Amino acid sequence: MSGEDKEVNKNSKLDFNDPKLSQGCKKIWSYFLDLVKSNSFQKNILEIRKKYKIPENGFPEAELLEIYGKETDDYEDMFVEIMDICTKYKLFFEDWYIIISEYVLSNEIDSEFSDNNQNVCIVRDLDEDKTKQDDDCDCISCKNRNEIYPIGIKISPYASKRDIIDYIRKNFGLVKSLQERYKNPKIMIGRVRKKKQSIQERNDFIYENRELSINETKKQVEEKFGESLDYEYIGKIRSEEAKKRKEM
Repeated sequence: MSGEDKEVNKNSKLDFNDPKLSQGCKKIWSYFLDLVKSNSFQKNILEIRKKYKIPENGFPEAELLEIYGKETDDYEDMFVEIMDICTKYKLFFEDWYIIISEYVLSNEIDSEFSDNNQNVCIVRDLDEDKTKQDDDCDCISCKNRNEIYPIGIKISPYASKRDIIDYIRKNFGLVKSLQERYKNPKIMIGRVRKKKQSIQERNDFIYENRELSINETKKQVEEKFGESLDYEYIGKIRSEEAKKRKEM
């Protein structure tokens, strides 16, 4: 990492080595940190500082603490300028407004992050996140859709397949909590029951074809048994079936 990179990253609380952090969050933060170093972004920031009589390099810490310590409307109008920046650089305003406004005032990136925010995917409670289109949609079909699918995962056009899968895996706790909020205990929708024999047949097939790659095994199981198993589960089945055979 260059000295310039360290300077930009020094006050960011983002730990790129955190295993809990999804690829999408790392991707969007890398984009933002590179953006901060760009001439066009810096030009936008300097224009805002000049307009609101903020020092060229932001306020020194003592003055900044004084500004944060009292209620002031002096910088409320920056809302529009920062909205323009977010629109220009394809950043979700709700996620980046505070981060950018603090950067304008202090010249530092010193904000908490959340894996479900500042990402290329985001889980939304659609009942709380209604768009104007949803509000205007009074038809029976729209209302039915919103009742059946009250939770949404919004995906950026810049998210890869890996980003999406990784995001869901690392944020499934949030998805699950929203599911529990909307579940009706009288509605019994669950796993399709399978006969024990068919499960054992599937496991036998996985073990007998253990020389295949995990990826190829996954494809064949989907074709033969109609089940989509993740790679870790296939490996677990192989291990358990091998152990069974040793004990016999």
